[in-house]
Amino acid sequence: MENNFQQNLSLKELAYQAHGSQSYLRHVYKQETGMTPQQKLLEIRMSRAEGMLINSDQAVAVIGRKVGFDNPPYFIQKFRQTFGKSPLQYRLQRIKA
Repeated sequence: MENNFQQNLSLKELAYQAHGSQSYLRHVYKQETGMTPQQKLLEIRMSRAEGMLINSDQAVAVIGRKVGFDNPPYFIQKFRQTFGKSPLQYRLQRIKA
């Protein structure tokens, strides 16, 4: 997931790559890490988006696409849920700091 976070990595695709079933992958992954594969993927994507917002002047929609979100409003929603503010608000706050 760390290397392919930009791709559409559904649980079905991850299970296929791991040569197992979706339910087994989800169960074992959560047992080992404390989170589901989808939660880990979101964590990776949000971390990468955070870095891009701070270290570049790319548009929010471009960053969203680069971290695996084809739908900019959905990216903004997930970012807000993770960081408590929109990507633009986050960027502006970090620039002022």
